[in-house]
Amino acid sequence: MTSADRIREHVKHLRQRIERLRALRNTTLTEYAAEANTRDLIEHNFRVAVESCSDIYLTVDPALML
Repeated sequence: MTSADRIREHVKHLRQRIERLRALRNTTLTEYAAEANTRDLIEHNFRVAVESCSDIYLTVDPALML
């Protein structure tokens, strides 16, 4: 798998997570605080989205991997 292929795969995952978060964007703060499953779903999708961004960055510049 080439770097470009890996980046495309990470972008695909990022887009999927963004779509899932868009579906939850009307969640109120009260709902977020009261509903553990909704909170977990939102937090999980944010985490995976951030990880996808990090993976893209490290694919572009692997010298930065610690």
